[in-house]
Amino acid sequence: MNNFPIPDFSEQNSFSTNAMVSTMHPLASQIAIDVLKRGGHAVDAALSAAFILSIIYPFACGPGSDLVALCWDNSKGHMHGLLALSSIPDNVLKNWDENSKSPELGPLSMGIPGTVSGWFDLHQKFGKLPLDQLMSPAIYYSNAGIPVPEMASIYWKSLEEKLMLWDTPSKIYLRGDRGPHLGEIFRNPSLSRTFKMLAQYGKDIFYRGAIAHSLVNDLRSLNSTITFEDFTKYKSKWVKPEGITHSAHEIWSLIHPIAILDKQYNTKPNIESNLKRNSSSEQTVSMDDYVVNPPEATLPRAHTGVVINIIDRELNTVSLVMTNYSPFGSGLTSEQYGFAMNNALASCSKTQSITFPYTPILVTKDGVLKSIMVPSTKSTLIEYLSSLGINNRAEKKQDLSESFLLELIDEPKRIKGYNNNSFPNSLLGY
Repeated sequence: MNNFPIPDFSEQNSFSTNAMVSTMHPLASQIAIDVLKRGGHAVDAALSAAFILSIIYPFACGPGSDLVALCWDNSKGHMHGLLALSSIPDNVLKNWDENSKSPELGPLSMGIPGTVSGWFDLHQKFGKLPLDQLMSPAIYYSNAGIPVPEMASIYWKSLEEKLMLWDTPSKIYLRGDRGPHLGEIFRNPSLSRTFKMLAQYGKDIFYRGAIAHSLVNDLRSLNSTITFEDFTKYKSKWVKPEGITHSAHEIWSLIHPIAILDKQYNTKPNIESNLKRNSSSEQTVSMDDYVVNPPEATLPRAHTGVVINIIDRELNTVSLVMTNYSPFGSGLTSEQYGFAMNNALASCSKTQSITFPYTPILVTKDGVLKSIMVPSTKSTLIEYLSSLGINNRAEKKQDLSESFLLELIDEPKRIKGYNNNSFPNSLLGY
C-alpha cells in the first residue's frame, strides 16, 4: 500500500496569470473579480469589495469608518497614498486641555468618518467603471441579505452587550437580545438606502446633505458636540507614501519604512537612497499631522478592520484598509442609514493623534511591482522581508497563511496570493 503525503490544506494560496483579488469574504472577492473581467481598474474592484464587506462585517467597517489606501500606478511607475482618517470635531478640540482624553464609547469617542470621502476620491483618481455600477451589488445584497460567516458570528456573539447599550444598534444588528448566528441571513435595508443615495448624489449627500444633517441631529440627542460644519469641512488627503531603497528593493508605506525597519527589526538598515522618482503633485504629510501607526505599534492589534489587496492585469495595485477601530466603534449606529460609527477619538488627547491600526506595505524592485501586503503579525513582516533579502536574517520564509499578501513572479508572469486562514475561499484570480 502506497503512503501518499497528505497536503496541508490549512495554508491558502493560489496562482493566477492575469489578476488576483484578496479580500475577507468569497462574495466580495467574486464581485471584485467580475469587475476586473469587465475592464475595471484595481481600485474599481477594491471599491466593489469594500461596499460588500460593509454589509458582511459591519462591526469592522462601513460608511462610518476610516480608510487608508496604498496604490501603485504601473503605467507611470508612481505610488499614491490616501489618508481618509477621522477629523476631530471643532468643539472637542476647543474643550481639550493637557489632561483630556476621549472615552472609548459613545458620542464623544466618534470622529467625522473618512471612508465615504476615501471611496469617492479613489474612484475619481483611478476609476474606469461608473460608481453606481460598483455599488449595485451592495445595494442588492444589503436588501436581499447575506449568510453570516463564522468570523462575523463570533464577533457578534462577543459584542451583544455593547450593542444593547443604545437602542438603535440593537434594532439594526441584533435579533432580540442576540446577534445573528452562523449561516443566518443578515439584511440591512437601511444600508441599502445609504448606498442608493451615495450612488445617486455622490459624497456631498454624506458630508453636506441629508445624511450629515440626520447624523448631527441624532448625535445631538445623545449630547454630542459634533456640528454640521464639522461634516462640511471634512476632506480626505492624497499623500506621497514614504519610500526607501534597501537591498535592491523599494519599500513603500504610509509611514516611513525606516521606522518599520528600526523599530520592528531592532536593526540599523543600510539605506542606499531615499526614493526621489515619485514626482506626483501629492503633498508630503508630516507624522505630526497624522499617525498611521506610530513606529512602536505598526501592526494590527486585532481584526477590527477589513483588508483588500488587488492586482489587475495591467499590474495596477491597491491595498485598501477600513476600520471602525474597536468592533462596532463607538457603539452608536444610524438607524436611518444602517451603519456603525467609529470611535477614532478613543484614547486621543491634545498630544496624541488618531492612530490607524493597520499599515499596508508595498515592495517594488527597479520600478517594477514585487508584492503588496498588510502583515498580520510582526514575525510575518520580518520573515517576508527577510525572504526578499531586505533584512539580514534567516532566508527561510515563514508560513504566510495568516497574512494578506500578493506577490508578482516573473518569467512567465504569475501572481501568487496568500490569504489569512480565518477567511477561507476569499483569494481569487483569473
